[in-house]
Amino acid sequence: MTEVSSNRTSEIIETVFHNVEYSVIVTTINEETLSIEVEQQSDFSRWRGDFTSRHVEDMTSKTGNFKKFLVFIKMLLSALKQSSDSVFVDLLTYQDLEALKNRKAANAGATQPPNRTGPIPNKRYLILTYAAEFDRVHYPLPLLFDEPDVERLKQIINKQRGDIERLRQLSASSASTASLESENRRLKDDISSLRTQLADAAAAAAAASRDRNGVNVGGVNLASTYSTNPANATLSSAAATAAAAAAAAEELQMELKQTRRERDALAVRVEAAETEIERAAAVQRREIRRKAKELQEALEEAVRYKEQVRDLRARVRYLEGELGASSA
Repeated sequence: MTEVSSNRTSEIIETVFHNVEYSVIVTTINEETLSIEVEQQSDFSRWRGDFTSRHVEDMTSKTGNFKKFLVFIKMLLSALKQSSDSVFVDLLTYQDLEALKNRKAANAGATQPPNRTGPIPNKRYLILTYAAEFDRVHYPLPLLFDEPDVERLKQIINKQRGDIERLRQLSASSASTASLESENRRLKDDISSLRTQLADAAAAAAAASRDRNGVNVGGVNLASTYSTNPANATLSSAAATAAAAAAAAEELQMELKQTRRERDALAVRVEAAETEIERAAAVQRREIRRKAKELQEALEEAVRYKEQVRDLRARVRYLEGELGASSA
């Protein structure tokens, strides 16, 4: 993302150093000052460095491969965006840099420097490397740890709380919807089972009814003939079975109607829940857009504040230089 105003240009690049995600903000002011901010995304730790055009050009000159200030910035952005094979960038800690120096000294046969006994500085070094045809040049940019202020910490905490609350709401909505869908599936299975039982009972009732009514043969009703026969116990038993099957079929029919009513009511509940979830999601999207706008405004205000601070620091350094020159 690129931000441009009348006297400054800022670019925010998301990148990864040593399997850790960072946001790098590169800002140029009046084409005379380079500001670099590196923020670790996992814990919001931030390192920053401000470099004048003279400092950058002097630093490149000392490496033996001089670069103009604006050319150096283009190289840095190309390396961060990985858009060129001839430049790349790395982020080193103080320990990484010391270990690198010690290895170079050992390879050159020089005496190892004494181990540092004091506290290790919480610094970072953004190393821009230019791979020329026959050599490789390193341009180091030291970054100091930027102590977070109270307002920034409050913003981070509020953002984290908001994210947690949104996740809880989404989790609750998803669980409610899943429960309703599970209940709906269970009712559908019950309806299918009841339909099968009803069909079986109806078939049994029809068969028993045919047996009970008898069959006419030659104008004689066999059932009436059998009713006077002592062997009619079997037929009576079949009639009782048919009556029981008919009662069971009627009961199943009533249960099926009740289950359908429950299913319809559940479908209404599911639809209402889905509507509510969609409404909540729309509210959430609007809230996120509003928060993003507020965050952008806060970031722009912070950048303006930092710009004023950098200008004042540059002014102080200039006045100190003038004072030193006049004293000499």
